[in-house]
Formats: sequence, structure tokens, C-alpha cells
Amino acid sequence: MSELQNTEVGLIPTDWSINSLDNFIQENRGICYGVVQPGFHNEDGIPIIRVNNLRNGQIIPDDVLKVSPEIEAKYSRSRLQGNEILISLVGNVGEIVIVDDKYKGWNVARAVGVVPINNAIDKEWLKYWLQSSQVKHHIKTHCNTTVQITLNLKDVAQLPVLEPSIEEQKKISSILSVLDRKIENLRKQNETLEKIAQTLFKHWFIDFEFPFDFAQGKPSTDGKPYKSSGGAMAPSELGEIPAGWCVVRMEEIANRIAMGPFGSRITTDNFVDSGVPVVRGGNLVNGFNEGSFVYLTEEKADDLKSSNVFPEDIVFTHRGTLGQVGFIPTHSQYPRYVVSQSQMLLSVNKALASPRLIYRFFRSKLGLNAILANKNTTGVPSIGRPTTTLKSIQMALPEVTLMRQFDTLIQATDFKKEANTKQIETLTKTRDTLLPKLMSGKLRVGGN
Repeated sequence: MSELQNTEVGLIPTDWSINSLDNFIQENRGICYGVVQPGFHNEDGIPIIRVNNLRNGQIIPDDVLKVSPEIEAKYSRSRLQGNEILISLVGNVGEIVIVDDKYKGWNVARAVGVVPINNAIDKEWLKYWLQSSQVKHHIKTHCNTTVQITLNLKDVAQLPVLEPSIEEQKKISSILSVLDRKIENLRKQNETLEKIAQTLFKHWFIDFEFPFDFAQGKPSTDGKPYKSSGGAMAPSELGEIPAGWCVVRMEEIANRIAMGPFGSRITTDNFVDSGVPVVRGGNLVNGFNEGSFVYLTEEKADDLKSSNVFPEDIVFTHRGTLGQVGFIPTHSQYPRYVVSQSQMLLSVNKALASPRLIYRFFRSKLGLNAILANKNTTGVPSIGRPTTTLKSIQMALPEVTLMRQFDTLIQATDFKKEANTKQIETLTKTRDTLLPKLMSGKLRVGGN
């Protein structure tokens, strides 16, 4: 084992050195932040990356704000050229990503720092180092928390950077990158599977082109597309729908529709290290995400029984980031959860409707528009009278045979997603176990 030296970031090998981040910055650019006052969204404008677009070491190009070229031109210094490191400076401080070349020409918001790195250090190594517990602790102790958690650029420039030999940097980042690529491939596979499910839902239940055997007079996987093949349609309050379908309100097919607890009934004082997880907005990004939970005791969860959710229940955000909808997996990590005060729940009566079908309805534009029809954007975005709104939403419900066919097909897709998610969790734990050991030199892959 290598000899160790004591430093500001703990014990490190004696053949490693420490420098501040500003030693690795391109001289002609420097660290900067982006657009201060972006104005209104301009569909023909320049896209900018905000803190909400930085997740899990990736740029997530969802809900991207575009600013006018005139505004963006004032911030040419922060215009992306590719291969910079981005760091979130406000709110969820310390999210780190490397800019892919496909984002060349984009810009960033005021809350995102642009760090143009020179060739004196391996960028992948630097990314992993900046994600390490040592740097996270350093950032936490240097943040301004007076109003909102904020990291200043001068503190970014002075972040300590471990510097093994460039060869060892590359070997370490290669090991971690292999794991990250596997994780990202599984995430992309899950995204593709969900897009397939959404496409099937739209084709069958919005376009009404589900397969139908006209000779037998019933849905069939080998049948012809219903509406375009002349299938009978009937008038309804939602417009024409296939004959035999009915229009229902959510309250008619629900076992429960309920809000999360009021703020006074669930506070940070109730949180414990393990127990029943609380579903918050961060768990509803692009569906339902296990992880980053806070927990309640079993007794407290029992006290909040009306806000408990179980496998195959549907959870919505009614205050904050509106439009978030999640489906608790059939084989979820926990037997039950509690929704937070910004969420509400729908438990579908499975004798009347398929929870998977109802979930895809609310992931579709049709369902999303229905739940956002009563939104209030004054102050914190919210849905007015959330449970009343949810109860009153109508949809065209197919007959049972077609619902069962859809459920069988989508269940296989969902189970594959669940298996992928479990593999992601295993790979993530492996990476997170290796990361501190590799970053501190306790586990050596090169050098002495």
C-alpha cells in the first residue's frame, strides 16, 4: 500500500498532489455564470441549461427554456463550446456534468457555472472528483445559506482538486465511466420502453386504432385498426368514442383519491434514518424514482394512513413542479410509501379499470391537460382544489377485453423496466462504493 500524507481533504498517497480548480481553467475564458434575466420563453430562441436540467451527471433536455438571440448575445462568454464542466450554483448546489458536443451553441442560466477545463487534467477524472464526498463536504461548508443555498464563483475557483498522474487519472475515470455507461444505457432503455407504452396507449385509446376482429366482433391482437377500418363510433360528452365504451369520472373508478398530509402533520422533526419512505417531487421526475427518500417511522406512517400509497397506485404533484405523475411499481422496493404535502394519490379499483391504463392516460397530453386545466401560477404553481379536480376528470374507458389485452402487453414492459431499475440500483451502489476509495487513493489502479 502507498505511503499517505495528511491534507485538507484527508489522507492521500504521497505521490498525489492538491491544486485549486483555477489551475486547470482555460486562460482565455475563465469560470463564469450565464444569463441573468432570460425573459419569456422564445420558441425560436437559443436554449439555455438550468439547474433542473442537471441530474445524475447528465444534461436532461426536458423543459428547456429558450431565450431571444438578442438576450443570449449579451452572454457570449458563457456560450457553450463543448467539453466544459457545468456546476449548479443555486438550490441543488454541486450537480456536475461534462458538456457534450451536441450542446455547442447553447447557453446556461445564472444559477449554472461554466468551467472551461484545459488539457492539464483528465476531464472525466475531474468530473468524478468534483462528485466525491470530499468536494461535496467542501462545497457545503462554503455555501451561502442566508436566503437560498448559493455557491459563489470565487469558491468554485478555489475548490481543491486531487492530482494523481494523468495515467492514473485516466485509469480511474475509465473504471467509473464503464459503470456509468451501463447505468445510462439502462436508463435510456427504460425511456424507450415507456415511449413504446405511451405510443401504444395513444394509438389504441386516443386514436381508437386498437386491433379489432370484425368477423368475431371483438378486440384481437391479429385484428384490423378499429376506427380507420370503419369501426362503429358513438356520441359522448367527450366527442365520438368507440361503440361499447363509456365515459367515466376518476371518482367512479377509484378506491381512494387523497392529498398528502398538511404541513403541520409532517415536518423535518418526523424524519428518521430508515422506515417508510416519503414520496416527494424529486421522486416523480419522468415517472417514479426510488431513492433520495426521507423516512418516517411505521407509527407515523400509520398516523398518516390516508396518505399511504401502495404498489400500482398513482401519485401526482399538485404544488410545485406541476405535471409530475408517477406509478408505484408492482415489485416496488418498499411495501408502502407516504406522499408528501405537495402530492396527491389515486388508487384505482382494479375490478373496474387497469391502473396501468389510467397511469398512461395521465402521462398523455390529454390526461395532462385535464389535470392542469385548473392550475394556478400565482406564487408557487399549484392545482386549485386538487382532489376535486382529480375526481372530476373524465376519460373514455374501453370495454374489459381490450383493457386486459393492453394491461398484459404493458405489464411485460413495466416488469422489464423494474428489472432494469434494480440493475441500475446495483450498479450505482457498486460505483458509489468504489468512488470514495478510488478518489482517496485507498484503492490504487496505477502509479505506486
